[in-house]
Amino acid sequence: MIVTRLVIAVGVLVFGLLCWMAVEGVTFAAVLIITVGALVVLVGGGNWIGGRSSMGRGRQPSGTGPPSSTYAPPAEPAQPVPPSASPAEGRTGEGEGPG
Repeated sequence: MIVTRLVIAVGVLVFGLLCWMAVEGVTFAAVLIITVGALVVLVGGGNWIGGRSSMGRGRQPSGTGPPSSTYAPPAEPAQPVPPSASPAEGRTGEGEGPG
């Protein structure tokens, strides 16, 4: 708990220093603030939309439980059709011309 508070305090001090440097005209500081800010917003927004915390290490991933009641196993593959007589054999009167 003490380490967490210490890290937060150091982060706030570094952020303040970067803001001061950006105001004074140091281009690198402004670029760093924008980049880190964008990453924080993207990761935080993804966690907020997804409903999951990036710290959730003990949870089981979704979709790995037993199948639901609506689960249907895949159908058996179709049996091969045995070779039969040609289509013209055995038909009478269909498509035949005079003769």
